[in-house]
Amino acid sequence: MLIMNLDKWNQLPKHLQDLMKQVMIDNEPDLIAHYDRIIAESRQVAIDAGVEPVSFSPADAKWFRDTAYDAGWEDMESKVGTET
Repeated sequence: MLIMNLDKWNQLPKHLQDLMKQVMIDNEPDLIAHYDRIIAESRQVAIDAGVEPVSFSPADAKWFRDTAYDAGWEDMESKVGTET
């Protein structure tokens, strides 16, 4: 993910915008693998510390996931604003 001021983005020459987009695309698989590894390691640390994983019903899991995503976007918007 790339977060950048839209006015500054628009000031970049197209070839640099294209380069930045391509770099993000090229690095996405490595970034996903990196975060998957961090999540797995963090989960194991919690389990080793005595935390017991909980499984939710599909409906409850969707509610928790949607709530977390909504809160994350609200936090981001409060820090960087929104473009309409």
